[in-house]
Amino acid sequence: MRQILSVFSAVIFVLLAIILGFRLSKLLTTAVEGTISLSAVWKLIAMQAVNIGVVLMPTALIVAMMMTLSRLYQSQEITAIFAAGRGRLTIARFLFLPSFFIAATLLLLNLFLLPETYRQVSLLRSQAEQEAGFAMMTADSFRSMSRNLAIHTGAGEEGGFRDFFIYQKSKNKPEQAVTFADFGKVQEENSEQFLLIDKAIRVSFSDFKDSAEDFYKSASYVQFEQGKLHLPSADSANADARLRNVRSFELDNSPAARAELQKRINPALALLIFSFALPLIAHTRPRSNPQRLLPAFLLFALYLNALDWAVKAAAKEKISLFVSGFGIHGFAVALIFFFWFLAYRRGQP
Repeated sequence: MRQILSVFSAVIFVLLAIILGFRLSKLLTTAVEGTISLSAVWKLIAMQAVNIGVVLMPTALIVAMMMTLSRLYQSQEITAIFAAGRGRLTIARFLFLPSFFIAATLLLLNLFLLPETYRQVSLLRSQAEQEAGFAMMTADSFRSMSRNLAIHTGAGEEGGFRDFFIYQKSKNKPEQAVTFADFGKVQEENSEQFLLIDKAIRVSFSDFKDSAEDFYKSASYVQFEQGKLHLPSADSANADARLRNVRSFELDNSPAARAELQKRINPALALLIFSFALPLIAHTRPRSNPQRLLPAFLLFALYLNALDWAVKAAAKEKISLFVSGFGIHGFAVALIFFFWFLAYRRGQP
């Protein structure tokens, strides 16, 4: 068990280093392009390390257990165990203990920590995109903040800009607005960015035909001395609405929400079930090929992919929720039990 946990930690560290290296490179490129602020890159990397680490835990433990069993076969320690009258059930018991510990930890993380981390990543990315948009504002320039928002700034003055032109378009409604302001500057409140504008006129209008009469009928004018405009990221609302960001106890009873809850439970349950198959896989022709890492990895990947496909199908109500997850788990348990039964009928230890 000590060897399993040490190899597990090493595998997690190596895989995290490789994946986070690619993610860091991508985020730095995005920051240089001005899409997100540079100050948020390290916070995003830290939160993504938590998310990726949780996702990697089941596969890393399977790899660690197979590498440990392979080492024990190569050093003849498994042979000594069999010679002492112990069988593969003894090996399975010692594989089950770290599997149970990691599976319980994984279940808690998937149910409580991961949704909150996803939520924080969405909020942080939204704020970083917002800060980057404001930071890239320069005098006498035009900047598109999103598909539905564009800003033109005039000459710089006293920490702000003169002669603001702001164009906004509603996402779901045929409504547009143009705001003209004599002066504006950026101000942060509660980690949110706001644009304070002075002496402004706002013109709102709906989609119209080619005639000027249609425009004047739909248009409205508002004049004000001071205003505060919140400019969120274009994708922040969609990101926050995804089910993976919803806390487990806040999920409703809809098919998609129940499928999401099962998705959070599946990795821990699959890890626990598959650990009983490892003694059988590791003992397959141990003399001619003691290294059975690749078959175990492929089988476990196939198991997880089947669960993922079934959960997606259940979320779309193509199959029942019971079949989507627990049916596959039950089939895996029956298959493992069948091969254990065959091994004992053949008189193998």
